[in-house]
Amino acid sequence: MPINPFDTEWRDCLRAHYMHVIRTGDKVTEPSLTVVLHQVGFTDSDLAEWRVRATMHVDDVPADFVPDMNVLAAPPADEPRIFPAVEVPAPPVAVIEAPTILEPDVPELTAEELVEAEAVIEDEPEPEPEPPAPADGPQQMSFF
Repeated sequence: MPINPFDTEWRDCLRAHYMHVIRTGDKVTEPSLTVVLHQVGFTDSDLAEWRVRATMHVDDVPADFVPDMNVLAAPPADEPRIFPAVEVPAPPVAVIEAPTILEPDVPELTAEELVEAEAVIEDEPEPEPEPPAPADGPQQMSFF
């Protein structure tokens, strides 16, 4: 599988987006973003760390923000997730078809027609060779 040169930047962007969602208290986006983060390989401990980082700066959060004191507690194993795991479809692959080579419509010739065509070709005179360049004019020198 080829390495994506933008993978690190994309993951940093996901991390920053999650931290922004936590800071702003966006309860609509948080569940679906959490599902996506799990699907791309981030763990619950990663999300808990980001939640702490997002809420540890008082000047970055709204005045009415209330921190979750149980953020570092592990979620219960039997707690159902809000959204079921969804498979991420593979990106579409462009299919380029080879161009169709059109054969010219050439009628099939009979044996007699082939013999006549060969006779016509043999009757044509060979082209005359070009006359040599004059000796007093410029001449091409060979490099080899």
